Amino acid sequence: MTRIPDIVRDFKLETQFRSRSDSTVETVHTYHESDLASGHRLVVRAEHWQRQREIGSGSYGRVWLEKCIKGSRAVEVRAVKQLPTHGYIDYHRELEAMTRFSHSKYDRCFTTSFGWFETSTHLFIAMEYLEQGDLLAYLNHRPPLSERDVKVIAFQILEGLTMMHGNEFVHGDLKPNNILVKSHPPDMWWVKLSDFGLSKRIEEASGASTLLKGTPGYIAPELYELTDRGIPYAPDIWAVGATLFFMLVKRPAFESLGRLAKYATRIENFPKSSLDAVAVTKLGVDFINSLMLVRPSDRPTADAAIQHEWLKPNSNTLSETRTNFPPQSSQSPTNSMMDLFTEEFASWDTVPSFPAFSSTVNQQIPSQTSSTSQKEVEIPIQREAIHDFGGNIRVAKQFQHQNRQGEVAFSANSKILAIAGSKNPIRLWTTSSYSGLPGLKGKLRIAFSPDGNLMASCGIFNYLQLWDATGHTELDSSNLTDYPHSVIFSPDSKMVACVVNDAVFFRNVTKGSKLRKFKYNIAPERCDSLSYLAFSSDSKIIWWACMAKFQKLEIDQTALNPCFKLPPGSESLGLSKNAQYLAYLDARHKRHTCLLELSTRRVVLEIESYHTPSSVTFSSDNKLFAVSLNRGNYNEGILTLWDIGAKKELSATTYRSKIQSMAFSPDGTMLASTNRDGTTTLWVADTGSQ
Repeated sequence: MTRIPDIVRDFKLETQFRSRSDSTVETVHTYHESDLASGHRLVVRAEHWQRQREIGSGSYGRVWLEKCIKGSRAVEVRAVKQLPTHGYIDYHRELEAMTRFSHSKYDRCFTTSFGWFETSTHLFIAMEYLEQGDLLAYLNHRPPLSERDVKVIAFQILEGLTMMHGNEFVHGDLKPNNILVKSHPPDMWWVKLSDFGLSKRIEEASGASTLLKGTPGYIAPELYELTDRGIPYAPDIWAVGATLFFMLVKRPAFESLGRLAKYATRIENFPKSSLDAVAVTKLGVDFINSLMLVRPSDRPTADAAIQHEWLKPNSNTLSETRTNFPPQSSQSPTNSMMDLFTEEFASWDTVPSFPAFSSTVNQQIPSQTSSTSQKEVEIPIQREAIHDFGGNIRVAKQFQHQNRQGEVAFSANSKILAIAGSKNPIRLWTTSSYSGLPGLKGKLRIAFSPDGNLMASCGIFNYLQLWDATGHTELDSSNLTDYPHSVIFSPDSKMVACVVNDAVFFRNVTKGSKLRKFKYNIAPERCDSLSYLAFSSDSKIIWWACMAKFQKLEIDQTALNPCFKLPPGSESLGLSKNAQYLAYLDARHKRHTCLLELSTRRVVLEIESYHTPSSVTFSSDNKLFAVSLNRGNYNEGILTLWDIGAKKELSATTYRSKIQSMAFSPDGTMLASTNRDGTTTLWVADTGSQ
């Protein structure tokens, strides 16, 4: 890094990395202190920290949970944020904000940093670890908060912002994920602001920037250039209003960029009805609306907002509560904190722990090699759901990757796109910045578990492999008899299945689980035909389809049901998520593509065409059906999207190459296709604004 301010340098920790006998590495900090109790002017003390596990990761780095194994005087666990320092990345703003607001007088409002240290390639920030996690994690499994609770939290958030703005800092990424919970009912509410990764001093924030920063759903309209930019503090105030709205109804005030644009251009009013529906008082509705006024100059300052009538009954109580709040005990049970996974650094893509394969992470001395750097954290314009824009799509990105036999798949959170192939590695790309990630070599099939913990791959080497969520670590593998036609996870993420010739193989994801095999009733000469698999929504049944037959396996009873037959001459094309529909080609009638509802055995959609379908896929909610058709010309095809419920074609797009495989993203905002010319295309909703 370049020269840093003295106030930041004073927070730097004297650090060494030492190897242990168990091949792990511990971090040792040396402190030079005075000991008033003993009367010694100078005492040298060392703290030894050992890495326990990764609790967060993102485009900028990783977050680790660490335990003090020797020499601790205050805390026994901490969170350590690891950031690459190569390239153009400058963490001065984050370090300065972290340093300033770690002062004891700000402790009640901000997470505390214990200091920072660095190597030639990485910066490490040691921070307070709050085992209760963040506000979003708290809300995930609970109903919306009461208006009374939201008032308390609102006051504490605004108090933190008055401190930041009073010191000429803006936060830049305020949202429930970045509000950590120190205590909650039945105890008193106490929250702290965290993650200053996008914070900056006001003189920096005043300049116009072409890079959108923040988190969709909490970004003010002026940052999308939907209105004139106002004072730099105003986006923080908008984010407070968006956060309060979410706490009360558990959904964003504006669920798409289109909705926000209509509000910003006065086509639609502020969505007060959602707040009225949960009986928020008129004073509360007016307050939240005032924080989210379109014109930045019309919004109150943090100082003015905290004086609002809606918050006044809480002020004295809150101040008294904070003053008398008991300090965090240094004797709190360390093991319970280690066992509790939280998403406290939730502006990052958190990688949850996976019990079947959990173990202490071996801490290695940070590598001296560098990876691709990014100049700033890039937050993309929020994508719209394809279905919401009538199935109209456009090309967002073209990937050059010579895979002619593989498939595409999205991660559970839609943030990673995997492109598989026979000779080249499986390539992983982020769907926000299109950054390449490390790949997996020589695989034809790829799947992500719905809970986001695992990846499965299989291919020409005749074995099924399970990987961690990053794809860096192989967790287990099973030998197969031949290369598989497909691989899928069960909806509960507890099983993985693949089909090989005339048999389905499945196993639990727990390490060492036995691979089970069941043979299907299919003619031996058709064993190499493409086969498709799908689990039922309760994960108790596996449906299988090949050529003109389909069958189901009841897993608990380990029994195959009778085989069902499609009309003569038909050919299976694919199964939808949760086995709701089977797509097949009925060659008897001008090459009809049909959708069969498996629960009723009824055809719910017939698509007439003179062209042969090369690939089909379903959206995760089973509302959209995509079909690619060959026009007979090697260099041209048609991609059509259909509304299954309405039984109508939504769009037809001519494309210059045959499509071989397709997949919708789980959030319904993207469609990926691999093409015969060796490229992969990422399609998004055509909103008409591009």
